[in-house]
Amino acid sequence: MMDKYHNLGTPVNVLVLNGIKALPCRNLQQTQDEAMKGISGETFAEETLMRNTACSGCPIGCIHVGFVREKFMEPNQYLTASFL
Repeated sequence: MMDKYHNLGTPVNVLVLNGIKALPCRNLQQTQDEAMKGISGETFAEETLMRNTACSGCPIGCIHVGFVREKFMEPNQYLTASFL
């Protein structure tokens, strides 16, 4: 029943809500935006997900740890930061 939260986390709802025009965005001025695909749970899982984790005793495991990688020096020097 909670598979979607374990696999993709809360952002799994972004595309669904955007599709039915129920996603508050642009400072609550719009309910749909084509750019939302870039912040969906599916995109996060594909591009930046490092691992899943869970709160103590929780069977769902909806915490998703990702990363941001930014080039700061040529040719191959990167700054990496983790986030939840």
